Amino acid sequence: MTIKDASGAVVATTTAGPDGSYSFTPNPLADGQTGSVTAKDAAGNESPATAIGSVDATAPTAPVVTVSNAGELSGTAEANSTVTIKDASGAVVATTTAGPDGSYSFTPNPLADGQTGSVTAKDAAGNESPATAIGSVDSTAPAAPLLNPSTGVEVTGTAEVASTVTITDAGGVVLCTTVAGATGNFSCVLSPVPSEGDTVFATSKDAAGNESIASSIVVGTDTDGDGIPDVIDTDDDNDGLSDTDEINIGTDPLNPDSDNDGVEDGKEVGADTSTPVDSDGDGTIDALDNSNDSDLDGLSNYLETLIGTDPNLRDSDSDDFRDDEELAVKLSGVDSDDDGIDDALDADVLGAPDEDGDGVADFAIRDTDGNGTPDVLDTDSDADGIDDINETLVDGDGDGIADVLDPVNAIGGGDSDGDFIPDAIECCHDSDKDGQPDYMQLDSDSDRINDVDEAGISGVDKDNDGYDDTYDADVDGDGVVDNGPDENADGLNDDWMPLDTDGDGLADYRDTDSDNDGISDEEESGYGSFPNRDTDGDGIPDRVDPVSGVDGGDSDGDGLSDKEECADGYPNCADSDGDGIPDYMDALVDEAPSPAPVVIDTDGDGLSDDEEATLGTDPLKSDTDDDGLSDFVEVTIGSNPIVADTDGDGILDGAENQDINGNGINDTREGYLKTSTKGGALGFIWAGLALLLVRRKHLLAVLAGLLSMVSVASANESESLFSADRVYVGAGLNYSRFSPETAGSGINITDRFDWGYSLSAGYDLFNQWSVNASYEDAGGLAADVLTTKETLDYKALSILGRWYPTFLDNNERYTDNDRSWHWFVSGGFATVNTSGSLLADEQSSATLAYGIGANYQITESMLVEATVNRYSGDLLSYGLGITWYPFSSGSKKIEPVPEVIPEPEPEVVEVVEPEVIEPVVVEPVVEIQACTSKSSRADILFDSNSSKLKADFFDVLDRAVIDYFACKESVITLVGFTDSSGSVRYNEKLSYKRADTVRTYLQERGIPSDHIVTISRGIDPSSGLPENEKRRVELYFGSY
Repeated sequence: MTIKDASGAVVATTTAGPDGSYSFTPNPLADGQTGSVTAKDAAGNESPATAIGSVDATAPTAPVVTVSNAGELSGTAEANSTVTIKDASGAVVATTTAGPDGSYSFTPNPLADGQTGSVTAKDAAGNESPATAIGSVDSTAPAAPLLNPSTGVEVTGTAEVASTVTITDAGGVVLCTTVAGATGNFSCVLSPVPSEGDTVFATSKDAAGNESIASSIVVGTDTDGDGIPDVIDTDDDNDGLSDTDEINIGTDPLNPDSDNDGVEDGKEVGADTSTPVDSDGDGTIDALDNSNDSDLDGLSNYLETLIGTDPNLRDSDSDDFRDDEELAVKLSGVDSDDDGIDDALDADVLGAPDEDGDGVADFAIRDTDGNGTPDVLDTDSDADGIDDINETLVDGDGDGIADVLDPVNAIGGGDSDGDFIPDAIECCHDSDKDGQPDYMQLDSDSDRINDVDEAGISGVDKDNDGYDDTYDADVDGDGVVDNGPDENADGLNDDWMPLDTDGDGLADYRDTDSDNDGISDEEESGYGSFPNRDTDGDGIPDRVDPVSGVDGGDSDGDGLSDKEECADGYPNCADSDGDGIPDYMDALVDEAPSPAPVVIDTDGDGLSDDEEATLGTDPLKSDTDDDGLSDFVEVTIGSNPIVADTDGDGILDGAENQDINGNGINDTREGYLKTSTKGGALGFIWAGLALLLVRRKHLLAVLAGLLSMVSVASANESESLFSADRVYVGAGLNYSRFSPETAGSGINITDRFDWGYSLSAGYDLFNQWSVNASYEDAGGLAADVLTTKETLDYKALSILGRWYPTFLDNNERYTDNDRSWHWFVSGGFATVNTSGSLLADEQSSATLAYGIGANYQITESMLVEATVNRYSGDLLSYGLGITWYPFSSGSKKIEPVPEVIPEPEPEVVEVVEPEVIEPVVVEPVVEIQACTSKSSRADILFDSNSSKLKADFFDVLDRAVIDYFACKESVITLVGFTDSSGSVRYNEKLSYKRADTVRTYLQERGIPSDHIVTISRGIDPSSGLPENEKRRVELYFGSY
């Protein structure tokens, strides 16, 4: 066998074997060369040449494996090549031929799950490719994707990491495709968006091509997030009530708490949805009543959700104090705007700051220790290391602060906040209205200046007794008072007062503008950066220095410069009169005006006693000679004040040739008219007030002064004697009779009756007493004086006390009973003013006044009133009018309540140790078997319109105390009722007060407040009970 190249040159020869086969190894022709091969036998015969095409010596590239799973192993190789798969040992396990496009496939995968191997490709020329390793076969499909509830716009969930997730509808239409992230989470926006209630399917495919089974969800709104769309969920809000039941009873099937009071509808409706619970019987079921009080602690469920307490627990922090007891205010039991917030805490009603906008006044939620947890949720409210449950309401150190809220108990009260101002002085204001009392804050008014810098104290405590040397009664601590007085032996100087620079009654440490110059202390101190900034260099910081000038100016305008009057520098400025106002701000201490000469006029006739001594008249008698003219008048007109008939003609000076009224007509011809009162003139005490009331223009001042109480009452009702509810105004029509004294033939009264009007304002001091200020234009009389017609007009200003006697039935005032008249008698003082042509000059006289009247209530704030008043011997007035209580929020009755020690005003420094009522501890003589009485009931009766506990029922209550200590896990429920007299609002308040009175009695005898529940039911609608038995508190021991 001979091989020749393309040029015919022999390149190689060999001999064919017995079977005719031959081989040249390696190929003598190079890659790409052509040639020919011939055969020659032994006889020398040579065959025709066979052409050798272009030599192929290039092996295929290694195949690519794209899929390797249980169902398939596939990929690409050289087109038409033979693809061979070998296992890990090199044994051939399968072959196939790649298609014209190079693709190949083995179905199923010839390698088992988890096996490895290799794949090669061999071309037609016999060239074999390098082997491609086949990794461990992955024939395990991913788990089905986990899908979250979906509204249908987007599907989210988790699947195998890096797997491809495909979402399809029921018809197999692909809605979206995405890849699961590194944590397996995926999100896929659907397009098109399926309809509410449609089912969508999801699969995931891993890198090996294994595809999961499909998971599915029904798309649509899922209110409660339970994975069941509302369209197929029977309880959309998961509140325990079916949607059907909620529609039937009126609650919201999409809101688990329809009234937003913190308690789910299912719990408030009760077990029987056909009769939903209405605890307070107001016609609104609990589930729709945000004023409902599930735990009966006086706080509505809604209010408890706002302040963070548990609406199902009376004592949210389990410290043995009810939630309502740990607030900074006492509940009023009234919600005038029906917003679920008691008026005592309602920022809108009070007009108080509410920084978080929850409707609750900031100051009402007390946080004594300022740790951010309000007392109502704090088990140690004062941060003294003693849990509240182990402390009491007793004030051990007499500083006005109950021990449970007082971290320091010491003689004199201590100084809890370390600001050098004793607790007894700071108790119990909350100047910045932030809910934390001043005695627990270093900066009480939040003006960025510490109290120690504003109170005028030294900051020095030589004997380390906790009291600044400025007010320490015993500075050196030797037991001897050296900085007194200290009459009450509390260690404090009784006369010391914190600085009050502007003398407004508010100490500087509580005053945000201490010098009242219109610029806040905060601004003047550089917002706390420069508290002692002194622009004019007078030694007085700007924040307490209202003026500047040479030597600091003259703040009080007394002619002495501020620097002169504060020679030792602030805060050691002189305070000569010890009133807390430094001399540089107090003009009265520097140069008191010369006192006016003292003029003594004992008989009040207008002549001083010295003048009467000179004249020889009696200084104790205004008309020495009893001639009808006062000594002063006689001196004025020239008659003799000590001779009754100056001219000796037999006619007294007071009855003859005079023209006292100055009208030009001789008194003898004119006749005599006297408008003085028959009740007698008043002494000098009333005379001064009478002068003030002479002219009508002063009426406005009188009425405005009375009405000004309203703003005080509204802002400080809890701390004041006054209540805006009890202020009234009135107007009426009057018919008057005039009866002045007359003598002589010159005067003939032709008409002594006239119509007029009256304006009034008053205040109900007590249930049976009120004070009434009135202005009356009574009209006037007409008279003939000789041949002329003259007039005399009457006007009266009065201040009368009114008394409503209650010794007769049905005269108890302000029961809101619109079916009863209430009558009163009145008495007081009046000034009667007369003017007109009968008199030369307007005249006034001060007199006693009295009368009688009755009123009838036509609305809660409106009464009709009839009166008869005698202002003097001259004036009798009959009136009919309307009285209006413009600020009425309900009943104006003043219920008797336990006396409350008022909060001390800033100028009061004497600390009065309150009486401590020791609780009655019931210690049985013999062992009492626990819980022998599982439940019982007793009724405590009250007098009409009263919440005062009657002694007749003390034994009943004491028995309840004994029963409680024999069964300390028991709860006592107090349910207050009233009779039907009065308005619904009034009786709600009265029944609340009655239950609260009983609660107080039981608490004082040792029963913890969280074991007492008070309920106000208002009017008892029972028809079979007499009225006196409706005025009661039902006491339930055990179950209620």
